[in-house]
Amino acid sequence: MKIRHLIVLSSLLAGCVQAEVVRLSTAGPYGPVAPSLVAVFRTPPQQPYTEVAMVSVKGWKSISANELLAALKKEAAAVGANALILETVDEQRVKGATVIGGFIVLNKNRVARALAIRLP
Repeated sequence: MKIRHLIVLSSLLAGCVQAEVVRLSTAGPYGPVAPSLVAVFRTPPQQPYTEVAMVSVKGWKSISANELLAALKKEAAAVGANALILETVDEQRVKGATVIGGFIVLNKNRVARALAIRLP
């Protein structure tokens, strides 16, 4: 019974992603785009672009980098950005610990940040 509760709790926590979007641009607003159309850059592109927003997402430590990237793309697409300049994907220690199924688990989040931009 305890193992089943632990699995359910782990599944619930693994799927949680929190997002924060801070709009930067006064040009716009832009209409939303499909997340699949959002390009990802590790360095600023050579062509001119407009900064639209800073996007941050965080999730439980078990979330994959691909899931974080998908969440970044979804949030960027919602504000009309068609590209991201990825700044960081990192683990962040959260104060305290949690007891799950009799085990003490250190609280950690995975965090990703990017600059959402609009290319012509």
